Amino acid sequence: MIKKFLLVLVIVKFFLVIGICLADGEDFKVIPRHEIMIKKVPIDILMPVMPDLVITNVKQTGVPKINNSGSPEVPISVTVKNIGNFKASIFKVAVYFRSHMVRNHMKGPFVVAFKVPGQSNMWYPYSVGTLAPEASITFNGNLIFHPYYRHKKVTIWAEADSCSGDEFKPSYCRVKESNENNNKSTPISIVLP
Repeated sequence: MIKKFLLVLVIVKFFLVIGICLADGEDFKVIPRHEIMIKKVPIDILMPVMPDLVITNVKQTGVPKINNSGSPEVPISVTVKNIGNFKASIFKVAVYFRSHMVRNHMKGPFVVAFKVPGQSNMWYPYSVGTLAPEASITFNGNLIFHPYYRHKKVTIWAEADSCSGDEFKPSYCRVKESNENNNKSTPISIVLP
């Protein structure tokens, strides 16, 4: 993608504050600075054509409950947007949590299972197909916590294009993006039942 920018070129000499002296034979002429010509010149800057995935929304969508296995479940939705200028290939989303109300080795951060209906992986939902520039996808499902965290306050956040649980993936994971440092959401707090 090429964008046009105007570059202002100003040639300034030693006496910019009072003007510029130009030699005309043996006479010197002082040009006041308000008469100095400024020229605008368009230049082309090549912008990379790449996707850029960001989490635009993470929210609790219902009342938390204890499931039949005794584990706290929290209904949430996670929305991912491609703010880049090229389509994003298939990626996965991970949700992490931390609790400050437990022993040090149980504080985290840890990955929490994010079970989305219609997905085969109960830990990580995947996008279906490519995500066009400026398009969004929303994952609606349930976070399933270990029973140890019942009645605890937790902080959660989501990550688009996560490599959590993967081995031998490149540093950018599945989608090479124009910005690899903006994939995590703002954390939110939840009190588990």
